[in-house]
Amino acid sequence: MTKRRTRIQPVELFHTPKSWNELMDWIEAYPSDDRPHLITAAMMGWNLACKFTNAQPKRTLKKELKK
Repeated sequence: MTKRRTRIQPVELFHTPKSWNELMDWIEAYPSDDRPHLITAAMMGWNLACKFTNAQPKRTLKKELKK
């Protein structure tokens, strides 16, 4: 039996940076008071992507989104 992996699909409404430097440059363009919130959201998104990517084979994206 082959392992079935869930593929993460990008949301085309938003630009996908080519690197972390590009993402950080974009964040740095905002006022300093806004940056902690933007970095927090970016890192929460990263952690969520890691969770989906590293999930056990039995877990699916659909199951995770229902939680």
